[in-house]
Amino acid sequence: MHLKDYTFVALDLETTGLSPLRDTIIEVAAVRFHLEKEGEKYIAITDDERTMLIDPERKLEENISMITGISDSMLKGKVKWEEVREKVREFIGESIIVGHNVLFDIAMLESHGIDLSRSVALDTFELSEIFSQEAESLNLGFLAEKYGFK
Repeated sequence: MHLKDYTFVALDLETTGLSPLRDTIIEVAAVRFHLEKEGEKYIAITDDERTMLIDPERKLEENISMITGISDSMLKGKVKWEEVREKVREFIGESIIVGHNVLFDIAMLESHGIDLSRSVALDTFELSEIFSQEAESLNLGFLAEKYGFK
């Protein structure tokens, strides 16, 4: 198989904290894409994208709102995790999962009923530790600017 034969999902979650066992998901953002060869390089072609806010059924801590930019009022009346779990699982499907610190996101999804143990994951944070050792920061925004993606 060639690189163009694979489907990828870029994934990012926002959560109520850092514990997959105690905390819960408040936002899922995902983009399904494939790669097409254009000359000597590949370009990403978006196939579908989803973003959803999820009511955690509890008050957010102030520091979480500051970090995520998500407030309690934004989550009030939104869907509950149980209502969207299968939709999220179906969207990811058998795709290769890509994201910055995506291993945390995968652990959070697994603790919330989505088994991704057979999925291939590319963690751009881990890749940046290898390929950007000289960088001042491995923050995604900083790296995007450093490599001209901003």
